[in-house]
Amino acid sequence: MKNYIVTASMAILHNGKRYEQGDQIELTPQQADKLALYVELDQEAEKAQQAEAKRLEAERKAKEKVEKQAQTKKNATKQANATEDKQ
Repeated sequence: MKNYIVTASMAILHNGKRYEQGDQIELTPQQADKLALYVELDQEAEKAQQAEAKRLEAERKAKEKVEKQAQTKKNATKQANATEDKQ
């Protein structure tokens, strides 16, 4: 669901709630298509959602990198210990 702004000069009724001009409303793409004459995509909210998605993706990648480094270090330690045990 994405955020839209009511742009119609008159209020709209959606899911039992009244929305005035300038109000934000969350809609599915199908709902937005039906109300296209009365709403438009909230660009600021869309940008904020995209920025948050990028931040979460970067956070996920950083976590994976740290986990991979930890696993590599753990494997190297195991290998070193195995070599010492053989001697």
